[in-house]
Amino acid sequence: MCSSDLEYSLRHTTYFAGTAMPHHSIEFSYSDEVQAVSLPNLSQDASLQRCLMYAAMTSPKLEASFHRFQASLSRIPQVSALPDPRLTLGYFIEEVQTRTGPMEQQLTLQQAFPWWGLLEAKGDVATLAANRSWYEYETKRLEIFELVTHRWTRAEEHTSELQSRRNLVCRLLLEKKKTRKQHIT
Repeated sequence: MCSSDLEYSLRHTTYFAGTAMPHHSIEFSYSDEVQAVSLPNLSQDASLQRCLMYAAMTSPKLEASFHRFQASLSRIPQVSALPDPRLTLGYFIEEVQTRTGPMEQQLTLQQAFPWWGLLEAKGDVATLAANRSWYEYETKRLEIFELVTHRWTRAEEHTSELQSRRNLVCRLLLEKKKTRKQHIT
């Protein structure tokens, strides 16, 4: 996956809490602005989707992994750009005699150009590092989702068992009342 594909996928689809959201609902940017996001309300009968969103939004490991991904993504333009040019201004206290005459000051502009293909190779390495960070983030997200899903299904099983036992007790009490009425009559 090249950097343009990675940027395209990030700009047009953001994966959060197991759902794909189109680009118009969440704007992806490199800014450091923190947008306030409200946590979903969790009640006793919360859906699995709400539990997954809550777990994703409150997990410090997932947040740290996402910030590592953003940091590795911001390194791509840094390593694939030319080094900064250097502008120096020199002033001589005493005039320096050269073959073209005395020199009182000197202005120098320098730009280093790396070997052919080196910047592109560095950009490719940084893109691969960003992809690795993205997959680490996805792995953490899926691990959290697996844990939440496992616990949620176990809680649902226990709830259904309790409800079936309660229904069983109610049925037994009703049968007991019926048998008493039949014995009385």
